[in-house]
Amino acid sequence: MNETVCGYEVHPACAMLPMMSQASLEEMAEDIAANGQHQPVITFEGVLLDGRNRLRACEIAGIEPEIREWDGEDPVRWVLSLNFHRRHLSDSQKSVVGARAEELLASRVSSTLNIIEVAPPIAGDGVVEDDAPAARTKKEKLPSPREVRRRARETAAALVNISPKAIARGRKLIDKAVPELVGAVARGTVTLTQATRVAELDELSQRDLVARGDEAIIEEASRIQKTRASKTPSLARALSDLEVLCATLTLEKAVEGTWRLEGTLHDGVEESLELEAQTLKEVALMAWTKAHSVLGIDQ
Repeated sequence: MNETVCGYEVHPACAMLPMMSQASLEEMAEDIAANGQHQPVITFEGVLLDGRNRLRACEIAGIEPEIREWDGEDPVRWVLSLNFHRRHLSDSQKSVVGARAEELLASRVSSTLNIIEVAPPIAGDGVVEDDAPAARTKKEKLPSPREVRRRARETAAALVNISPKAIARGRKLIDKAVPELVGAVARGTVTLTQATRVAELDELSQRDLVARGDEAIIEEASRIQKTRASKTPSLARALSDLEVLCATLTLEKAVEGTWRLEGTLHDGVEESLELEAQTLKEVALMAWTKAHSVLGIDQ
């Protein structure tokens, strides 16, 4: 079900950005009541495109809001350009907003790819050849879904002023976490790193933590990190073990945010893994864990 504010459906481009806290909304309502509404609420084809905080504040203040219709062509770019000039978001918030923007941009590109019309061949004197059809169509060579996603990620990264790798982390969180946990990152009350740790839990556990508040999320993320640290070897040990365990080992960067590991273990087990990791250390530790798991070695 799409989000609604004061009876208006919220455009997905508007929903990319977090709502203010209730305290901030009440403060804005007081200012609007005292000084008036300085900026209009913007709609696009009857859907709320920008200003849901102002709209809600006007409702709290009991003031009829000023609403204007937008007639541009690219709502995603417009919303990001407008809001990133007047909002100060953390890198964690940008990662989530950028990931949401990437999804919208990729969907927009995919929906506009279509069949192009090709003009009929022309004779040397500029006259259409008699045996040529009046018009022909053919499939344009379309970019692959992976290429569309790559372009969308790079565009989103530029719009929110953060790296494509950071957006990849935001995308991973959105794919694994319950919406309420993603929302905590978007509001800036929980960091991306903390939420990513908690997102490894099952859905019920995530929802329970969210219901208990941001402090519970932060405490659980800290507990998970401490538990992992106590079970994780040093980078030196991991690399040393991998050298012993693997007869061959090839490690190379695959795509943004991922590494490909190919190796043959000493007992002949061949592995080809694509690992989602930000650093070489993370890759080495993932590979170490996998090698021990395959060989059944007590870690």
